[in-house]
Amino acid sequence: MSDKMSAMLGKGVQWVLAILGIVFVLMIFAGKDAGVDGGLYITYTAFFLCAGMAVLFGLYSIVTAGKKAMPTLIGIGVFLVLLAISYGMASDSVLPAWQEMGITPSASKMVGAGLGVLYIMMGGAVVAILAGEVMRLLK
Repeated sequence: MSDKMSAMLGKGVQWVLAILGIVFVLMIFAGKDAGVDGGLYITYTAFFLCAGMAVLFGLYSIVTAGKKAMPTLIGIGVFLVLLAISYGMASDSVLPAWQEMGITPSASKMVGAGLGVLYIMMGGAVVAILAGEVMRLLK
């Protein structure tokens, strides 16, 4: 697909979503509950379209970059290793109150792994900020 064609397609989708959004806002102002549902569907559609396109363009740029993509691939690899380590260290214990809410041991383990990744990355960010400031002061 040429750049001109994709730009026209993007503009067309943009106008369709904008017009539908205006229609649903007017429906909400008129007191129709269907306008809220329609607005949410538009929001979900736009979000998933944008997220999907971002992932696809990111993958395309990595594939076409050749050797220039190596730092990106190293970063992705380090992140996957960090996820694996956090998942391995996470506990699958579930409190009785959580069991009543339908939390399973596997869900508890996934949440624990996510929190572990968050804590490790937050600590790494703090260390990077402090190291940058110390190096700036020493110059």
